[in-house]
Amino acid sequence: MQISFWKIFVFFAFIILSSAYLYPRDAALGEMYLGEGRYQQALEYFTRVFEKKTASWRIAQKLAECYVAIGQPRQAIAILEKIRELRPGDWRVLVSLGELYESIHDYDRMFAAYEGIYQILTKYRKHMDHSDKKILEQLFHLAMWQQRFVPAKSYLEKLFEHEPEEPAYQKTLLRFYLADREVKQAKTMLFSLVKRDPKNLFYRDQLIALAQWTGDSGLWLSQVEEKIKLEPKNTEFQMQKVYYYVAQKQLK
Repeated sequence: MQISFWKIFVFFAFIILSSAYLYPRDAALGEMYLGEGRYQQALEYFTRVFEKKTASWRIAQKLAECYVAIGQPRQAIAILEKIRELRPGDWRVLVSLGELYESIHDYDRMFAAYEGIYQILTKYRKHMDHSDKKILEQLFHLAMWQQRFVPAKSYLEKLFEHEPEEPAYQKTLLRFYLADREVKQAKTMLFSLVKRDPKNLFYRDQLIALAQWTGDSGLWLSQVEEKIKLEPKNTEFQMQKVYYYVAQKQLK
């Protein structure tokens, strides 16, 4: 059997080249130095790989990690912004950018990054999941912190739509409606909450307060009577009905 040295050479060359492609030496050394905390050396090797694979999220992430570790967060941001242009639909890039902008106190860009994440997630998903909810909560808190109350309310409405049973969403959104004098929205929301939980006295009291504020005597009386039905022997509720008649000058 005749051995073809040329075929053997081609075979081993293919193995070596494939290994170099699948497991680049520079990337492996970068990982090693990064694991040892030798960030400057890791940076050198990851930079070499990134020059060849400019759209690689994994390498860009490692580079950014190195720059942050040596106290150069703006360099990390520059790398991630480059990746953002090449991978506009990759929300992971925006998560990292949001965190980095927060670290340098650039809150406008941080807010824009998180808004971008939410837009990407909602574009490709029909229903909200845990990751969407987390991003929305972050956006809500950022908007509140920046006193951007219009977008804050918008994010809160989406959270409430997704999870109407959450008391924190209910109470905060109700405060928004009342503060903005959005009586119709507040009333609609309270009616839906009372329908969902007829024994919830807190929301019935909110409806009574809303009725007093808007002069809706029918709503006021109906909610007091509903409370009495729930607790017929409660003297405080009976007195609320008496107060209603006094206020309406209908005391008999």
